[in-house]
Amino acid sequence: MKMFWVSVCFCLLVLVGCGTSMPSGFPSLKDCRVTVTDNGQPIPDVVVNLVPKFAVNSLFITGITDASGTAVIKTRHGEYSRNGAPEGDYSVILSKSIDVEMPILTEEQSLTLTPAQQEARQKEQEKKMEAVRVIPKLLEEPDQTPLMLQIGNETGKLSVDIAEYKTKK
Repeated sequence: MKMFWVSVCFCLLVLVGCGTSMPSGFPSLKDCRVTVTDNGQPIPDVVVNLVPKFAVNSLFITGITDASGTAVIKTRHGEYSRNGAPEGDYSVILSKSIDVEMPILTEEQSLTLTPAQQEARQKEQEKKMEAVRVIPKLLEEPDQTPLMLQIGNETGKLSVDIAEYKTKK
């Protein structure tokens, strides 16, 4: 019977030890949320990326908005991920994937396109994408975004109404 309990304890220790452990030097995190709307209406499925002003040891700091337009930001290093973001100054990048339907070409058709036809097809696709763009291009570009977030002792919160940026180039 004693051996049974020793085996159970050993198995529990192994199970508790399994999983991804915190990487060395992983920073402490603060709660961080970003809300994205368009004229006050929430926009779901927007990818929110926080780009630190200074390099942060290959951390990915990101979230995706839910039906209420709010993204809970998570920090990831490899397989290790936790809610929150490290203290610091960030540029905020927004993006939303849109499927643009283009006629599907067979491999044979693709190979017969001239460079001019390929370029025309690419321009047509870009024009269609611009027509259905949800997030203004300005907010998708790391070197152009005016969106900034500073996370200090308090939690990080940012509300963005993209309607304000639709006319800006």
